[in-house]
Amino acid sequence: MQRVLTNSNVGDLRTKVKDTVSCYKSPFAEAAIWIKGEMLDIQGMIDAMKGREKVMKRQIDAESKRRDAQTELEDLSLGKTTLTSFWKSKSGKEKDILNL
Repeated sequence: MQRVLTNSNVGDLRTKVKDTVSCYKSPFAEAAIWIKGEMLDIQGMIDAMKGREKVMKRQIDAESKRRDAQTELEDLSLGKTTLTSFWKSKSGKEKDILNL
């Protein structure tokens, strides 16, 4: 028996509809945000793997350099002539032993 759209107890229907519609969430926007988050997660994992590879490469290079220095030190300590010490004087060889 009461009017639905023009009843005085309903209030301003236009503002109620606008407020209700503005509260709706767009499923497309939600999906876009979710996909963007997943893409950022994947990019983060790729960056982490690249960083790990760089660290491993630097570690291998450092270990190789240390082994070469150790070999050079042993050869200099035993008095062996190497390509790097062939043209050096005795004081230069002693200085290299102290540095290594």
